[in-house]
Amino acid sequence: MSEKSIPWPVLFLVSAALNILTLGAALGYWLGGGGGRGGAETVGLAAPAAVMAALPAEVQPQVQRDLALAWSRAQEEREALRVANDQVIQQMQAEPYDAAAMQGALLRRREAGAAIIGRFQGAVAETLSRLTPEQRRAATAALIEQRRDFRARRREGEHPLLERRRERRRQ
Repeated sequence: MSEKSIPWPVLFLVSAALNILTLGAALGYWLGGGGGRGGAETVGLAAPAAVMAALPAEVQPQVQRDLALAWSRAQEEREALRVANDQVIQQMQAEPYDAAAMQGALLRRREAGAAIIGRFQGAVAETLSRLTPEQRRAATAALIEQRRDFRARRREGEHPLLERRRERRRQ
């Protein structure tokens, strides 16, 4: 029997898709309040652009620079995520397929993604430490208001994230 291999462009696309899905899910979870749904108001949002919009205009350029710097400093974490993605692909192709090995590869991938998220959370925390108390209060109030608006629209049957996406496409 001949062994069929998956072409490298397909593997690359699967790897990129897994990477994007993991980062998107982690950022969405983190910015969406981290899963906590207690009585306290959550401040998280589903999109980094919404968080940026809540910041005072005078600090937005600096925040963008801080996040770009965090990205450039996350080279090791990004490489670890690339390796973890490759391991997931290898496990998908393995014959015989080993579910336990795949779970291990996926765990390493989650951990690598979490390290990148941690790098960005650190940058956000550092950036927020440089805001004045008034700027932090204004940003917090804007985030809370955005979150309330998002929930209200969702209860009314609208899907704010899809609408934003459609709006950007129209522009």
